Amino acid sequence: MTKILSPLPENDIYREISSQQISVSDVPLDQKEHVTRKKKKSSQEFYQYATKDFDQMNNIVFWNSLGFFLFTFLLRFATNKLLNASGTETGLVFAAQTFGGLLMTPLVGYLTDRMSKKKLVLFGAVGRGFSYILLYFGLGMNNLVFFGVGTFFLGVAVVYFWTPLNALISQKTYKTVRSTAFGKQAGMIGWGNLLGALFTLLYYYLMNSCFPNNPWILFLPLILFCGFNVFAGIRFYLHVDESIYFNDELVEKSNLLQQTYNEKDTEIENFVPEIKNKRTFYLGMGALLIAFMISAINQSIASPFLQIYITDTFFPMQDTYEVGISIMLIYLPSEVLSQLFAPKMGELGDKINPQLGITVICGLGSLITWLLINLHSIIWFVLILLIDTSLAWANGLVLANLMSRISKNNRGKIFSARQWVSLLGAAIGPILGGLAWEYLNHYAPFRISIFVELALIPLYWMAIKWLNPFMEEKLD
Repeated sequence: MTKILSPLPENDIYREISSQQISVSDVPLDQKEHVTRKKKKSSQEFYQYATKDFDQMNNIVFWNSLGFFLFTFLLRFATNKLLNASGTETGLVFAAQTFGGLLMTPLVGYLTDRMSKKKLVLFGAVGRGFSYILLYFGLGMNNLVFFGVGTFFLGVAVVYFWTPLNALISQKTYKTVRSTAFGKQAGMIGWGNLLGALFTLLYYYLMNSCFPNNPWILFLPLILFCGFNVFAGIRFYLHVDESIYFNDELVEKSNLLQQTYNEKDTEIENFVPEIKNKRTFYLGMGALLIAFMISAINQSIASPFLQIYITDTFFPMQDTYEVGISIMLIYLPSEVLSQLFAPKMGELGDKINPQLGITVICGLGSLITWLLINLHSIIWFVLILLIDTSLAWANGLVLANLMSRISKNNRGKIFSARQWVSLLGAAIGPILGGLAWEYLNHYAPFRISIFVELALIPLYWMAIKWLNPFMEEKLD
């Protein structure tokens, strides 16, 4: 029997009930009044609106994220500095990862709604580990093509990992804490990233002192992180129960959130709700997907060249391998702390209007991009980069909440559609940035990013306005 969980704890123990036994009388009146009085949900209260196995499911990303910092560093640093790629070649290597995802995303979205999500997550975790091995040999052999193949297979693997995992997170939480749930996921990534980053920094420093300029030894942690990914995938498969999902109906019938939801579940066929004005729905969905694609172009158009800009601006005279340590130290706060802040940003994302949130985030993001290329102090640069990365995470949490509300039964397709257009944008962005870097000037990718981010604000506003009437879980 499929399991559904009551959202209210009884002596801190969640009770399992069958779908045939749900009724308003199952919830004690004093508990309903207690929950109704609480308008602000603390981190502890989050678990009233999530299944009992949420943390166990979410813990996988700690092990998978141990290698994120090293990969992020290598993708930017190794491509240009170690493998001597030009601006255009750097953009193509970045795009290789997204091309891998583009090929697999439609298939994975279809599979997520029709087969075991645990098996897909397992395949994605093992595939990520395999791609780390390819990256390691590409660096050891100083082969740009082999390194690019590794990034391509990584793009394939991450689609199999994140799409079903995000669908499971939506399945195991209530809509009003969905941003908090994705924030907790990002926070767990942050802890894994922190431990992996500290280990990578210490290992790289010690090994470069003993075995200078030896990529076979310096980047050996990639093999270790491969093992952690395989371990995490197997652990997830053995311990997560995907038949358990959060019981939205009981919350809504009990009026726990001072709202009455009398709508019956909308049956959605072929990803389109039964609505009177399908043209408006199509316009809203199209505008939202275009916004995702442009947002991905904006995020990736300058990202591959930021590390080159840092090196040329702050460390023009340092040895290639020695400057790697300096680069890691600059990126450490933004790559790690921004993810540790994500749970709090997720709680904030559940409370603010999405249109207002996106306006503030995009407006501040464009200002911060301008500051990044006009500040020549390392301390200020690190601080501004941290704020920029934190805003990017906040924007992603708000939008993940928005996408999860469109349809309960087709979340795999929805997240897959978002991921596909985002990957398309992420493939276009580095190529455009590489051409601008090589044929205009080194500031061009960043200046283009400023105007693109501002242009996103009205597009998101229109998309949300058109879509909200047709969402299965409407915005308040």
